[in-house]
Amino acid sequence: MRRYVYLAALSLSIASFCASCDDDGEKGEFWGKTKFYTNFAFKPYVPDTMKQELRFDFNEDARRLLTNDIEFEVVERDNETADTIVARGIELYKNGERCADNVLAINPSERTAEVGIVFTAEASEGSHTLFLRERGTGGLDRIDYLELGKGLVVEKDDVYNPLAYWLVIGLIALVIVLALCFVLSRVMNPGTRFSKVFIDYNDGAGERTIRMGSAYKLVCSDKPVKNGVFSKFFVGVVRVEVNDFWTRQVTIRSGHGHKIRLSGLGDFQLDNDDTVRGEPFNVIDADGKKATITTT
Repeated sequence: MRRYVYLAALSLSIASFCASCDDDGEKGEFWGKTKFYTNFAFKPYVPDTMKQELRFDFNEDARRLLTNDIEFEVVERDNETADTIVARGIELYKNGERCADNVLAINPSERTAEVGIVFTAEASEGSHTLFLRERGTGGLDRIDYLELGKGLVVEKDDVYNPLAYWLVIGLIALVIVLALCFVLSRVMNPGTRFSKVFIDYNDGAGERTIRMGSAYKLVCSDKPVKNGVFSKFFVGVVRVEVNDFWTRQVTIRSGHGHKIRLSGLGDFQLDNDDTVRGEPFNVIDADGKKATITTT
């Protein structure tokens, strides 16, 4: 919706700005609102120009006698001292072009102009009430510009850069997903209920001790088995026992209660099908060689 604000030449040297507002209103004319954010990566801040169309009404004498532009500067009340100061942290535009030194120049021959206000990083967050004040002294002592209207209200909200905002949201979502995957992997593949595995290959070399830690299974093989970082995180930690005795991969895990569950035996045989924690059992290959295993 366009709001029209009239400038009337009250004397040969005075043109005054009057902001439209309800008689009982406490605030001035609402001009616009800006969401300001800082530059981030390849998402720079795009200035949001708060625009309104001003309509000027000069009387016949003003149009005939005024030959120079009438200049207005933007001022505001200082929140701390209540003094009227030149507005800080804004840029003023007229018909899409930047006004030098934030001075609005109006020629008596003009009827309308699109005036825009842009906040800069220097502007404080919140509501600002701005006024247009004629530059110079001609006639200004007879008219108090603050009494001609209640000013223009512009608001600035400091927000996160959209790219930075969604990046943070994405990172939070990623962390949540990774945490859920980690928890689910530990639920589906809990650590073994035995802390150590002792294996004696009966070759005179003595027992080998494997500490299980947080591992959920022990893989016995004749060659190394990879357990990368992603596998450890998303599936679980795996301990590996490498020995030529194992001609195929055999997996040792916890079963129900105190039972020990072996899988992938193939041609290997067990001397006791009831394998439990704390009780030694033998795994026998096709040649009759055996490995004695004890879990604690």
